[in-house]
Amino acid sequence: MGFSFSKILNTSRILALLLALGFLLATCSGKDKGEGDIALVVGSTEVTLLQLQKDISALGYVADLVPSLSSEKGKKILEQVIDDYLVLEYAREHGIEVTQAELNYHVRRYLTDYKEEALKETLLRESLDLAQWKEQLRKRLTIKKVAEHVTHSVSPPSKDELKQYFEMHEKDFISPPMVRFRQIVCRDRARAVEALKKLKGGQDFGEIARQYSFAPEADKGGEVGWISKGTLDPSMEDTLFSLKVGQISPVVKTPYGYHIFEVLEKREGARGDPFKVINKIEAELLARKKAEVYSRWLEELRKKYKVKINHQLLAKVEGAK
Repeated sequence: MGFSFSKILNTSRILALLLALGFLLATCSGKDKGEGDIALVVGSTEVTLLQLQKDISALGYVADLVPSLSSEKGKKILEQVIDDYLVLEYAREHGIEVTQAELNYHVRRYLTDYKEEALKETLLRESLDLAQWKEQLRKRLTIKKVAEHVTHSVSPPSKDELKQYFEMHEKDFISPPMVRFRQIVCRDRARAVEALKKLKGGQDFGEIARQYSFAPEADKGGEVGWISKGTLDPSMEDTLFSLKVGQISPVVKTPYGYHIFEVLEKREGARGDPFKVINKIEAELLARKKAEVYSRWLEELRKKYKVKINHQLLAKVEGAK
């Protein structure tokens, strides 16, 4: 998968859930009163256990479905949280920040696709207010700005590089199958089963989505839109691309909750014209170059700033589950 800084800002389009953009990173302030024991120390920032739980749920995971932090997937989640704090630490040290005007611009852009009242309702479900969401968005924009700062001098690929890449990866420029679908996402299986029973009884999918789903697109009858194969979690994708048009899935458990899908349309994959995909190739190669530079820079950042993990505390909490 190619590296794209736009994904840092809008991971939700990858997951087909708009909720990720608002919750990608919770507050980066130090220890607040009443938040409990320190779980992480990243540079000058102390992260309490409660804050760490918020950061993990900010990645789109339903609390009771978060993998153990001692598992391979759990370790990667923890590393992602730590990396965000490292980048924000660097931003503070080097005076890289998002102005109020920049923040307002991106808030307006986001709200053109998402009515403010619907956003507030979604945030309310997650115990957040609009001000907290804006502050989280500011942090994501700060991370994006740091990434651009670190990689701004990376030069675009040459014509020879473009030609060689196309010849070696021609099969990659076959557009993948796509599916347009809608979904109902519940936090627990019992509620999802209840919703599915009503669907089987003939009730309208859109109405049930508005009533039962906690995902942001619930206000649009659960419709997510077009998604390409290869961009979703396998637990979602395997079901979606196996369904026929008009078919409703059983309850499907994913890391994000309990889903019911309905496929609205499907498109088969097709081979692309090399002249039409040249911009895509150039963007892909440039993104890879930037990703390599950013990755090496991040490795150095990990060496520069102190990172301490309270493994004893995390093990105690997980043992109590």
